[in-house]
Amino acid sequence: MCLARSNYANRKTVLGGKQANASRDELLRELLIGNPATYELFAPLIADEVKTLPEVLVKLDSAGGAATTWAAILRKVPAGSPLPHYEDALDKAYYSRLLTTLEESREKGAKDLLEFVRREVDTHHPLNAPPCAAAQDARPPPPLLTPGAHAPHPPTG
Repeated sequence: MCLARSNYANRKTVLGGKQANASRDELLRELLIGNPATYELFAPLIADEVKTLPEVLVKLDSAGGAATTWAAILRKVPAGSPLPHYEDALDKAYYSRLLTTLEESREKGAKDLLEFVRREVDTHHPLNAPPCAAAQDARPPPPLLTPGAHAPHPPTG
């Protein structure tokens, strides 16, 4: 799970870096590279000649495996969308998979970790939290941003 978490963070770093025209060396300083396989995965993405998101997606596709899956997730975001929309797509996919994995796990401590991750999702994605005015609002609460997170509950009392 730690490797998946760092690769998820690295994908967001690459997207933001490419949007900001960061050089390969600048991106290398920001990426969490803990082993040669991670470097091999991200080296093509941070090359100076890769300048745009579509070019990053082509490189992800050519890497195969899980990288192709992440490229498909990013392609669902409408072209020309601002960076936060791409980051939201990565967030939703990462947390959805993590929550599903933890819900299905029978390993010791998985339920505690599941609760921790749900709280993390609630903290980082305010759409999962109850709206402040939910008690006075007759409309139904907004849908969950991340499947599997806590459902919004209006305040009681």
